[in-house]
Parts: sequence; C-alpha cells; structure tokens
Amino acid sequence: MTNARSILCAALCAATLALGLATAVVQSQNRERGLELNELKERCSMLEAINGDQAARIRERDTAPPAGEPLSPSHPAPGTATPKSVQSIAAVVPKPPARGGVQ
Repeated sequence: MTNARSILCAALCAATLALGLATAVVQSQNRERGLELNELKERCSMLEAINGDQAARIRERDTAPPAGEPLSPSHPAPGTATPKSVQSIAAVVPKPPARGGVQ
C-alpha cells in the first residue's frame, strides 16, 4: 500500500510539473501573438483613419454643386456648415425689422 502511494504521489508530482511547463509555453506563445495582434490593430486603425478622411472628401465632392453654379442653401460652401443647434436657435429668434423700410 505504501508503494502504491509513493507511485501515485510521484505520478501526481510529474503531472503537476508537466502542466506547469505546458502553461509556461502557452503563455509565451500568447504574449507573442498578442504583440502581433496589437501591431495589426494599430495598422487597421491607421487605415480606418485614412479611409475615413478620403470618404469625407469624396462625400463633400459628390454633394457639392457643379462648378460655376451658385451655392444653394441646401449646399453650403465647404467648411461653412452651420451646426443644427445654431439653425434651430435661428429659427426661433425673430429677425430684427429692416432699417428705414416699410414693414
């Protein structure tokens, strides 16, 4: 019985050491993979930023009126769009009366 216990304890010790070694190997591989993933993530973020800028320029060009035509209120000059909060305030505030003119 003592001999069986010794063999069982030795087997459990060996299994524990093997499990610890396997965990160390997996952890080092995970670290390497994590660094690679972080690099890919940074590259994707940079590409998304570049694509977003290009898409904004394309949308601005596509929605602008043709060259030579006057800008209509629905197509403000690029970079001069009024925020919606200012537009809503302007709609509520009455315009002042015209100077020297008949109302």
